[in-house]
Amino acid sequence: MARRKTIRRLGFTKDQLRKEIRREVRSRRRKRANRGFWVMLLAVTGICFLISQYEVNLVTIRNSSVRSEFPTGSTVLFTNVELEDLKTNDYVLFRYEGRTMVRKILGLPGDRLKISDDGKIVKLRAAIQGEGDKDVYVVPEHSLYVLADSNQFVDSRSQIFGSIPEGWVMGRARAVLWPLSQIHWVSD
Repeated sequence: MARRKTIRRLGFTKDQLRKEIRREVRSRRRKRANRGFWVMLLAVTGICFLISQYEVNLVTIRNSSVRSEFPTGSTVLFTNVELEDLKTNDYVLFRYEGRTMVRKILGLPGDRLKISDDGKIVKLRAAIQGEGDKDVYVVPEHSLYVLADSNQFVDSRSQIFGSIPEGWVMGRARAVLWPLSQIHWVSD
């Protein structure tokens, strides 16, 4: 009864009030949708700007051979990098036989690598003279030595990789963006 008196005091019939409420709800939804549109447009513009300025690659890791840093299903941000800025232990994105791959740099041009007695690849700090030179691998100029993870054991699959031309490198890993629980900067 009190409701009817309030409606009458406002000068609306019940149907008119319902229509007015629906109109107001639709108006608020439109405003929210418009705000969402502008926020999305701004975000897309920002992403396009980043891609054009910094040549950014977003890559979803499908089969991770670098599980320690990028679990399967992670989305990783890669940025272009000057080749002289690459360092040992950086993760790089490159193309190999039509596939995009992510690997860790174990050796730069001129680095001396050797397979240790337990089958791990180690970087030699100083030049070794004598008989051991035949077991030492020197990374060629304009190449990078990459494997799945640092100190990865050498196996038949890792022989596919090893030295790759610097020109294959498409970017260096900067951050893991997905899943939200795994977001972090990739350490330099």
